[in-house]
Amino acid sequence: MRYAPPLIITTRLVGRRVIPDDLPELVTHFADPRVAATLGGVKTAEATAAWLKRELTQWINGRVGYYLFRDRGTRVMVGLCGLRRIRLEGKNEIELGYSVVAERWRQGLASEMGRALVAMGEGELAAEGIIAFTLPWNVGSRGTMERLGFTFEKVIRHSGLPHVLYRRLSPAI
Repeated sequence: MRYAPPLIITTRLVGRRVIPDDLPELVTHFADPRVAATLGGVKTAEATAAWLKRELTQWINGRVGYYLFRDRGTRVMVGLCGLRRIRLEGKNEIELGYSVVAERWRQGLASEMGRALVAMGEGELAAEGIIAFTLPWNVGSRGTMERLGFTFEKVIRHSGLPHVLYRRLSPAI
């Protein structure tokens, strides 16, 4: 797998790889209980710093990771989206993950970010397939996955809770 590009530009957004200077915005993002409700709960500043450290390592070791996306007009953070390597049920996978600041929900931003990352994963990175998962009651995220061409596969346990697993196979498969 090749390296992901440092910058992603969509119609409304610009995303760049997360960097240490992003920590204050990430602390605010992960402290919002509306956002955190589907991400394992509110994170402390220390937990967010640990998350950022893991993501920076993911970029170094896995050649993939999260991008912080900003509105192209205002330059205000709207969310995070990325690909990461995970081991799930004994298999190496590429996972798509995303979150949007609560004030920007229902504007199609998760789909816009996700579309760009899926295209990158299937194109430049030549991923054979990509997975995504969420809590069963997260109807918004499930809709995003389906709009991005993911298909429900099964219910799994992740972090001690049931999650719904979706998969998208690359067109060449």
